[in-house]
Amino acid sequence: MKKKSVFLKAISIYSLILIVVILIGLGVLWKYLGVFEVTRPINFANAFAGSQEISYWQEGVQQAIKNSTSPFEKRDAKPEDYGLNLTEVSKISCKPDKIGDEESVCKIYYDNHQIASLTLKPGDAYSFGFKGWKVDSIIFMPGEGKNIRATLPPDSKLYVNGVEVPESYITDKDIDFEVSVTTPFDKAPKGTLYKINDLHGPAEIVAKDSAGTELKPVETAGAESVVFSPVANKAFKFVANENAKVYINEHEITGQHAEKAKTPLTDGFESYIKDSALIYAYEGLISDPVIKVTTQGGEEIGSKTEYMGMPCYVEGSDAKAPEDKAQFADSFARAYVLFSGNVGDVSVNNWNRLNKFLLPGTVLQDKLDKTTENVAWVRGVKVVFNSVEAVEYIPMGENSFSCKVHYQITQTRSGKTTDLDESITIFVVKNDKGEWKVANMA
Repeated sequence: MKKKSVFLKAISIYSLILIVVILIGLGVLWKYLGVFEVTRPINFANAFAGSQEISYWQEGVQQAIKNSTSPFEKRDAKPEDYGLNLTEVSKISCKPDKIGDEESVCKIYYDNHQIASLTLKPGDAYSFGFKGWKVDSIIFMPGEGKNIRATLPPDSKLYVNGVEVPESYITDKDIDFEVSVTTPFDKAPKGTLYKINDLHGPAEIVAKDSAGTELKPVETAGAESVVFSPVANKAFKFVANENAKVYINEHEITGQHAEKAKTPLTDGFESYIKDSALIYAYEGLISDPVIKVTTQGGEEIGSKTEYMGMPCYVEGSDAKAPEDKAQFADSFARAYVLFSGNVGDVSVNNWNRLNKFLLPGTVLQDKLDKTTENVAWVRGVKVVFNSVEAVEYIPMGENSFSCKVHYQITQTRSGKTTDLDESITIFVVKNDKGEWKVANMA
């Protein structure tokens, strides 16, 4: 019995010692875990964030808005405009961003909106070899930065919060649009991709075409990506020879998109016109039309002038008339000015001079002849010709052409001097004697 009592006593002592050791170990472990938790960067960040008054965060975010370097942020915006109603410290939380031995970064949020980035550096030493942390820097922001992606048709402009986005933000000019075309001579253009990174505030994204018309977004691939599809608002309208070959976007088009080019100047004189002109017109293209006009032999005809306000691809047309046609137009314009102003008070002589340029039997000749008596009442007019130029020359075969005659004169009447800048358009034909005559004018 005595041996058994000694054994139980020993067991009790050993058990007591083991319990003491375990309790000590648990205490050390508890302290270790406590130090570990205290020195975790995220816990330090949470403690720092919770210790600040709400005004600290309000002022920091407001200053971040004012100090933004982005041209697209609204400097006069309030935190509320960014969805930040900063009223309660309890809604502030932290999430680790980068954890390291020498530096740690934590993101600070208010109701899931990032409002700051907190950088920590090692601080005071703790037991068990742990190190504490201290605030190295804090960067405030009105929400987490967004990366905007916008795809636009060519020749369009992008605006973010009312500010035009410069071309330096373009990263790609060869984006494919998934659109269908309705004619064989149309094609889907290549889009332009803009990228704007780290935009913190609200983004009002607007696109406008070359005419200033606002485009509608047709596809959204995420909240930060928008596509403005091309609009079928392009058109063409031009004049070309009837026997010319016409190509739009490298596709040859036929006469179904053309009609005879008619003008009051040529009405009744069709027999003088050898090479008729056609007006080619179409509306509702997606792409800007690339126009190419050639002769039947393939020689390209460029547009050097206009006809009735349209680009003119008539063979031989030019911004200025050839020398012989220009000389005729110059002489006619001078005669017309002298007659219409009764310069020299000799209306009959002026009419006889002008009549030599007119095609007999035309409405124009009859009208001007009847004007002779009226202009005779105009007295004492003197004219100095400063310049006369024949422009917008359009040949219509070997026997006719039209051109505009632009003249600048200084007119003196009753002691009053006036500078005049005027122009007339004439249609000229060749008579049976091979002489050029004005058949009509406007």
